[in-house]
Amino acid sequence: MALAKVAKECILLKGLINNLGFPQDKAIIFCDGLGEICLAKDQVHNERIAIQKVDTKENPTYMLTKFAPQSKFMHYLDLINVDC
Repeated sequence: MALAKVAKECILLKGLINNLGFPQDKAIIFCDGLGEICLAKDQVHNERIAIQKVDTKENPTYMLTKFAPQSKFMHYLDLINVDC
């Protein structure tokens, strides 16, 4: 399950960032899979990670995994605050 791998990486990176002197209260993972979100919230309660639903059209990770026309790619860049 991809969400589990992301959660493990998030915990690792959160610890690293805290050790560098930038304390973080909680890591937020954005996911567009409702099934994964329900499984994660049912199985484990973890106070270090919050999972939020994001609409598929507003998920900027798709610019790295799926083909997108230029207009959609520019929209994804706007979502992550990158100006070209």
